[in-house]
Amino acid sequence: MAPIMLAPNFSLEELTRGERGPFTPSEIRNLRATAALAQTFRDALGVPMDVSNGLRRPAHNAAVTGSSNTSQHMDGTALDFVPRGISQLEAYRRIKAAKKAGKLPTWGELIFYPFPLPNASSGHLHLSLPTRKERDVIMVRINEAENAGAKYAALTSSWLARFPGYGNLALILVAAAVLFLLLFPEISRRG
Repeated sequence: MAPIMLAPNFSLEELTRGERGPFTPSEIRNLRATAALAQTFRDALGVPMDVSNGLRRPAHNAAVTGSSNTSQHMDGTALDFVPRGISQLEAYRRIKAAKKAGKLPTWGELIFYPFPLPNASSGHLHLSLPTRKERDVIMVRINEAENAGAKYAALTSSWLARFPGYGNLALILVAAAVLFLLLFPEISRRG
């Protein structure tokens, strides 16, 4: 049986992995809008996007490490993906360029998860529709689980290898500045 396509490159099966139908008209409507947004990001990135999940009904959502009980996944207005063949830094650069060129519509949140969550092989990106107050928000989420120390310890040369060229130096300088301000907050308050 042919897959039900919600957008040229995104199927209902991809965006409902782990969930069983039937799907409500509201879920289908939200999934179509999410797929349409994802399609514009795929076009801007210029590479396929591997969707790890989209709709997560409450029981499924509760079982996902790090999930929120207000997650947009629960109504089908968010998805998680990995851009195939490019680093997250390159994905960020392409998204920023596309946004500046007016090639992307308004989104809610775009969250970069550079570290893998438990039982995952790589980090991912989270993309949501602008159904809440957030508009065109871009964040990087580093501390995602109780095991934050291991997350920070994962910042190694193999992780930095994902960022070619001067990106490594810039990343190290930014990380050092943030760490310095966290360790010595009184310095940031001096004027």
